Amino acid sequence: MVAEQVGKRTFLQLSEVRECFDDVIARVEDGESVVIMRDGQVVAELLPGSKPKDDSEARREAFERFLEERAKWPRTNITREEILSSRHEGHRV
Repeated sequence: MVAEQVGKRTFLQLSEVRECFDDVIARVEDGESVVIMRDGQVVAELLPGSKPKDDSEARREAFERFLEERAKWPRTNITREEILSSRHEGHRV
């Protein structure tokens, strides 16, 4: 593989990437960025992926904020049954 290395970026021709794709992916998994060139022009860059973050705490906090806001909504005396039956008002039978 004929690669030009600049820092943590490796520049490869598209034809080389086609021949040794598994090796290219292994480099990316090791934290390297691979720039893919065709006829001297950059056509793509493969970057290491980031680990998915655990956002369960953020979701829990957002749900708590929603509940706090919902508690401020005005209360009505309309029952669930009245709401459901009102969906059909004005419909032809």
